Amino acid sequence: MFSMTPIKATYVEKNNYFAIQKPGWILFELVPVIRQKEGNHHLEWDKKKHYSLGVKQIGQLLVTKNKAYDEASNFLITYQAQANDKKLLKINKTAQDIYLSISQEDEQEKQFNPFKINLTQAEYVTALELINFSLPFLLGWDALYTPQYSDNDAQD
Repeated sequence: MFSMTPIKATYVEKNNYFAIQKPGWILFELVPVIRQKEGNHHLEWDKKKHYSLGVKQIGQLLVTKNKAYDEASNFLITYQAQANDKKLLKINKTAQDIYLSISQEDEQEKQFNPFKINLTQAEYVTALELINFSLPFLLGWDALYTPQYSDNDAQD
């Protein structure tokens, strides 16, 4: 299971103007699914992972949108959310499916433990469109005149 939640930018009042205190980001939640022969699915909630992408990484991801229709494409986005927290977002596209792999460096072993999910081309393009639609909210453009309302929304 793959879900995305946009988190809006937060604001602070300085002298006679408002400034973005913290840019927005998108929270990705990934839960492994075990498909059974009977057609039922079992979600492994104990293996659930959360990853977040900031505006810069989202921009790198949106660049792949035009290439989503190519026959085969590979993309790699590397980023660090915190000082010692290196992550890799890898996208491998075949003619039929898109394999999304998010890896986080394990501090003890200094290895990347990948978390993989398969998306259809339609799911991938839909996710990119939803991210594209959310981008103005992540940048704070929705609250140019009413930042107090946006701060309340960011906490929802």
